[in-house]
Amino acid sequence: KDTFGRWNDPIPEKVPKIEHPISREFFDAHEMVASPNPVPTETTIAIHTLDKTPLLPPHGKKMVSKELGSYAGFAGRPETGGGYYKRSGDRRRYLLTDGRVLGGYSTAQADVWHNFLQLQWHVAVLVALARRTDRIFILPRVASDYHVLFLWSNLDMESLEKLVDIRETNFPSNKKAWYSPTEPFKSSARVALYPGSDGKVENGRLFVH
Repeated sequence: KDTFGRWNDPIPEKVPKIEHPISREFFDAHEMVASPNPVPTETTIAIHTLDKTPLLPPHGKKMVSKELGSYAGFAGRPETGGGYYKRSGDRRRYLLTDGRVLGGYSTAQADVWHNFLQLQWHVAVLVALARRTDRIFILPRVASDYHVLFLWSNLDMESLEKLVDIRETNFPSNKKAWYSPTEPFKSSARVALYPGSDGKVENGRLFVH
């Protein structure tokens, strides 16, 4: 019986010499970080992103890697003006929330207290603007009175990415994505989408860059 490919394959008559033998070593848990929610430290030399509900597919691991700044990205095609981090010309335009809390959206405000329908409208408006202006949408951080979450952990990303290009929340903090060694963006404009309750634009509750 042919046993090729099984554990009890016949030993070849001539065994090749291993040029680069496998070595093994024990690493500290902070040196080789492996977790669904990895916490890198100053001693970390490698990150192995794991996954759990609701992000069981590889997409979840990729998003965690992006937020940690450990995503390698891709080279991209010449006609698209670069890759994931390096873009040029009109392909380097973004849209992001300029919020009062952590630069994102908060559900712990008097007029939107725990109003997640309002959050859905907020995201829908931003996606529509990004699509209309042909900009890459940077996902906002969402804060409440008891936790902070990334929008992609509760959003239908498959449907969203059919509408606009997106980037992770920590994208502007990753120097690989910066316009230059010292500037994250070539230029930026702050816009109020609607005025505050007093009618003044400068007191608006929803700003974008």
